[in-house]
Amino acid sequence: SRVTPPPELIEPSAGEPGPGRQPLGAPRPLTRPSSQASPPPGALPVHYTLAPQGASLRFDWRQPTAAAVFRRGEALWIVFAGAKPLDLRELWRAQGNLIERADQLPDAKATVLRLVPQPGVNPSVRRVDNTWFVDLRPQEARADAPIAVDVRAAAQTPDVRFELADAGEPLWLRDPEVGDTLAVVPTDEIGRGVGEAQSFVDFQLLASVQGIVLRPNADDLSVQRGEGGVEVTRPGGLVLSAPSDRQLAQQPGALGRLFDFAGWKGPPDRTFLQERSRLELAVAAAPASYRSKPRLALARFYFANLFAPEAEGVLDAIRRDDPALAADPSVALMIGAVHLMIGDEKRAAQELGQTSLDKEPEALLWRASLSAEIGDWKVAAHDFALSSNLLPRYPQALRDGFAMEAAHAFLETGQPAEAQAMIQLVLNSDPPPADRAMALYYDGKRALAQGDFNHAVDLWNQAAAIDDRPSRARALYARTMAEFDAKKIDRPEAIKELDRMRFAWRGDIFEFRLLRKLGELKLADGDQSGGFDALREAGTDFPDYPQSKEVLQELSDGLADVFLGKGAENVPPLKALSLYDEFKDYAPVGERGDSIVRRLVDRLVAVDLLDRAASLLQDEVAHRLVGRDKARVATQLALIRLLDNDPSDALKALDIDVGKDVPPELQRQRQQLRARALAQLGRTDEALGILAQDTSRDADRLRADIFWRTHDWTDAAKVFARLVPPPGADGTLDKPASQLVLNWASALTLAGDQTGLAKLRDTYGKAMAASPFADAFGVVAGDASAAPGGDPVAIANRVAEVGELQSFMAGYKARLAKDKLSAIN
Repeated sequence: SRVTPPPELIEPSAGEPGPGRQPLGAPRPLTRPSSQASPPPGALPVHYTLAPQGASLRFDWRQPTAAAVFRRGEALWIVFAGAKPLDLRELWRAQGNLIERADQLPDAKATVLRLVPQPGVNPSVRRVDNTWFVDLRPQEARADAPIAVDVRAAAQTPDVRFELADAGEPLWLRDPEVGDTLAVVPTDEIGRGVGEAQSFVDFQLLASVQGIVLRPNADDLSVQRGEGGVEVTRPGGLVLSAPSDRQLAQQPGALGRLFDFAGWKGPPDRTFLQERSRLELAVAAAPASYRSKPRLALARFYFANLFAPEAEGVLDAIRRDDPALAADPSVALMIGAVHLMIGDEKRAAQELGQTSLDKEPEALLWRASLSAEIGDWKVAAHDFALSSNLLPRYPQALRDGFAMEAAHAFLETGQPAEAQAMIQLVLNSDPPPADRAMALYYDGKRALAQGDFNHAVDLWNQAAAIDDRPSRARALYARTMAEFDAKKIDRPEAIKELDRMRFAWRGDIFEFRLLRKLGELKLADGDQSGGFDALREAGTDFPDYPQSKEVLQELSDGLADVFLGKGAENVPPLKALSLYDEFKDYAPVGERGDSIVRRLVDRLVAVDLLDRAASLLQDEVAHRLVGRDKARVATQLALIRLLDNDPSDALKALDIDVGKDVPPELQRQRQQLRARALAQLGRTDEALGILAQDTSRDADRLRADIFWRTHDWTDAAKVFARLVPPPGADGTLDKPASQLVLNWASALTLAGDQTGLAKLRDTYGKAMAASPFADAFGVVAGDASAAPGGDPVAIANRVAEVGELQSFMAGYKARLAKDKLSAIN
């Protein structure tokens, strides 16, 4: 059997009139208000005349009277300047086939007739002398001669001007159904109305057939007749968006509202618990296949009462059982909104980012709040400018929160006047102390942006005096930075004040901003470690904020400046090493990063911190470099290991796979270092085998070292013969050359080669006599004029001990002292 749902749960089918509706032309008795059963004496008759496809209403005024005619929702408003009772008996006698309801709304300054015509029936207006006609028929509701709207955002007091020469006095009328107030400007000019609705921050402009109609969003909105038109402004000027933004706000669908907080919250005569119980019982009583509607009512109830987690649970059930309903824009937006309210920004971004919400200003409002939460102020300001006109109908807690986020966004994007409107919206609503303190903080920022330093400090002091930690921390921070910028305190004092605030309030954009500023100030004050630490904390603790990438880039650039900047040499090597060890994960990548390591390694080698230099090179080779760069740095690593007297690790460095693309000169250098390491480990035959085809001077230095070490004096002497240069043109030798001659003489002496010694004396005797090694050479080479009693063999053995394996590495040490490690290959 088929389960039939209760009647109140069944939606009308497509094309079927819903409750309170009938097809156009179907007779329906006109509702007769009891308050007007007998019109008072002197009432103005409203004449009702049937016409082809419609009807006509006639108002016979005795004097010229300004009029306004407009639609608002289902209702048609006909407004005349001056209060006069209406006689509606002709309307009552009609069968109501075009008009479902007619009421005169009481007002001391206006005559207001509010009708509810059948769907599709719209008015047009005409006038003969003092008589106004309102013709009702199926037609488009539009003004015959639209009024020009001039948005003067650049004026000293920004305003909106309507070009209407014969405007009546503005009338302030209350809508009994919606509960808000409208500003209505009637006019004598026939068919002069507003062509299309527009949305501003401070008011909403309604489309009209005749006259001007505004719905204020601000309590202090001023609507005044001026010369040749009507001016709308506020004491501080209107908050006006750029023309492109207003055009976006006027796109189709931009003026609709998806949330009805007042209607969803529940009847005022029921407590929260009573209404919740009723709605929960409705869900429980509904058959499973018809629970979506009562569930939606319960979710809206929770949402309107700001019970976001409870609303989330009900909405999850709707999404699970009725995906089509969950995709409806009003439901999809509610899902995103509750996730934002409970702090799930990632899920909120997914839900609020749905394309079905792109043309909904109410979605724009929540998207603006999300952008503010993550510090994307440009987007937040843009979206708040298009949607903040919705705020007056929001619950105070949401309204004030959104308004302060909007103020923040406007301040961050250089729009203090727009921020002021949002701040006053909060301060004028008797906010709780925490909201008042935060509004005063933003008002201080607004005052400073407008050049009033003293008033800004006073506002911040007021905010700090209220017992609310987040606003107090922000106010003190703002005051400190304003005083620093005004040079009322110096940088060290500002740093001291900000350091005190680091734990005043944590976990949101304020802490991020404070850490960033503190890092920048410490770097400017020369405290690299403290500055980098603050920037790192800001960038890593708040990864979802768009500015976090900028902060990490600041950190990276700061590190590069320490190692590569003009003052790099002034940073002691050990301090530079400490900074690199702590913050290397944030160093630049690519060529700049490699340059930092090269520069640091050079400085460490210069102060003989060879092991630390080797560790840095090892990390480069293992994790960052490829190809020729890897081969080059691996070779440098091997050299460092040899300089540190560690031949085993030098061989390990040379065994690292660097590919086959190694230039010949670099390959020769690697072979020489390998030979040196092998020789130092006592594997001299392997070392000499590697050098067999190498005829370079460095290879000869290394051979000399190897022969010297193995006491092969004859072969050592042969190598020295190739290494020693001839005397200079002046007959002298420099010190390194003199040392080589002494070593050559010692090898010849220990080899017993007297012939070679005689030849050496003839060639270099005079030059060596003028060298620092004159006496030793005289003894070793057997010079008759040398000091008597000297033993040539003993002196030669002593030279051999001192000079063991020094020639090859001495050459590298000299090059390192001159060109740095990074330049040797």
